[in-house]
Amino acid sequence: MAKAGESERAKDVTRELIAPGKRYGAFLGICDALSQDGRLKDALATVRELSTETDDGRRQFALALVAIRQAQRGNITDAVKMLSKVKEEGPRDRLLSAIAQAQMKAGKSEAAGDTAK
Repeated sequence: MAKAGESERAKDVTRELIAPGKRYGAFLGICDALSQDGRLKDALATVRELSTETDDGRRQFALALVAIRQAQRGNITDAVKMLSKVKEEGPRDRLLSAIAQAQMKAGKSEAAGDTAK
């Protein structure tokens, strides 16, 4: 549903059918679909909504996923901006790797080397 551009409907259905505290997987899928579709503002709004659904570690993972998708789409600047908000080591490391890969793909090998450090 989120991939078909119906993210609000997907969130409404999630809220209706899934008990609070158990919605993380559905909201993560919505974040991912929105990110892949280039709808950064909507994806970040969904991550903010996760703040009431789950712990900070899972929210950090969702934020990193959104940023990783931006890097994969070539939106390196947006991914780098989100980097400062990802504090958890695991998600941050994955995001740094995705940024470095995107920089290499864009022909920015020096920047990729700096990111990898």
